[in-house]
Order: sequence, then C-alpha cells, then structure tokens
Amino acid sequence: QGLIRYTVLKDRIQLRNKIRQNYTKPNAFDEQQTANHVALQTVENYIVTEQLFLNPQLGIQDVAQALSMSVSKLSKLINAHSQSHFSDLINKLRVEHAMKLLQNKDFDSYTINAIGLESGFNSKTAFYTAFKKIYSHTPSAYRHSSTT
Repeated sequence: QGLIRYTVLKDRIQLRNKIRQNYTKPNAFDEQQTANHVALQTVENYIVTEQLFLNPQLGIQDVAQALSMSVSKLSKLINAHSQSHFSDLINKLRVEHAMKLLQNKDFDSYTINAIGLESGFNSKTAFYTAFKKIYSHTPSAYRHSSTT
C-alpha cells in the first residue's frame, strides 16, 4: 500500500508541475489592455448616447472635458486602441448615422447633402470623402443600392 501511495503521490507532483508550466497567469499588460478597451468603449458609448458626433464643431477637447479626462490621455487611448484618430472615430459614427438615414424611407425626400449636414458634417465634400473612405462607395450609390 505504501508503494501505491508513493507512486500516486509522485504522479500527482509531476502532474502539478506540468499544469504549472502550461498555466499562464494574466500579466499586467493584458489587464491594462482590457482596462483600456473598456475605457474606449465607455468613451464611444458616451459620444453615441449623447449624440455628440452630430455637432459639426465637436473637438477632442469637448469630449475630454465632458469625461473629466485630459486631452492627451483621451487621444492616446483612441489612437492606441482603435487604430484610428479622434476625427476618424467621429467620422465613422457620423457615416453610420448617415447610412441609417439613407436607408430610412422617411428621408427619401431629403437631399444627400442635407443628410450629410444632419449627420454632423460641415460640408458636402467632407461628407463624401468620409463616406467613401469608410464605406468605399459614395452616399448616392449607397442610397441607390439600399432602395433596390
């Protein structure tokens, strides 16, 4: 019986050592990445729920101030974790909003320029440029394809 217990104990020790070798505990970098991702989601959710992106004069200073965050911290957060800049993030939200309006039958009588302005763009050129950059089509082509 002693020999059997010794063998079982030896096997358990070897098994635990293998488990320890294979187990990778989360490091501080992964935890920081997760925290930054959550912070970026919080920022994006705030911008969307408050519909800040519809303001044509929206700047990073406005968002940072509203969130009690420094401009540099907000900028670093957006740049590092969304692989884009603040203006790209805002334009993406504006284009998504414009796409919803272009698909909505209630807005068929609106010109594309009016939809761009309602989505927070300053000009037709800015709207078309951002839309084409994000969606690879013009707003006119998108409207035409969504109605067919």
